[in-house]
Amino acid sequence: MNREVKTKLNLIFVFILSLFLYAMGSNQGILTKIPNPDRLFKVKIVDTDENIITVSKFSIDGLTYLPVKLGKTDISLDFAKINKIDLYNQNKFLKIKVYFKNGDISYFVMNKNIYFVGKTKFGNLKIKAANLISIKFLQ
Repeated sequence: MNREVKTKLNLIFVFILSLFLYAMGSNQGILTKIPNPDRLFKVKIVDTDENIITVSKFSIDGLTYLPVKLGKTDISLDFAKINKIDLYNQNKFLKIKVYFKNGDISYFVMNKNIYFVGKTKFGNLKIKAANLISIKFLQ
């Protein structure tokens, strides 16, 4: 083998090795930082294991609007107008019952793969919507 071929093979080997090392260096689900939300909300969540957790700086990746559907219409519900949300798993999506602060109650559907984030007394929190039973807005 000539020198040019060896050099190219070495570069390919280093590239492939770096891909493996990059994959091995994942953070194993450790959430070291959450985005600062556009507004501050404190909630009490109940997960599917019936754990009750108080969460501050509650948001969806820093945003404080809940993306839902009503039929074929996309709607962004303002957290500030919501009192409570009950979530019901429906296979491919979540059916939600929203209790608004003005007394209205409405039903919507939402993506079950949305992640909520926030801070708890234990540390940072990240939870998939599919793993929640209810969200009660405290502030």
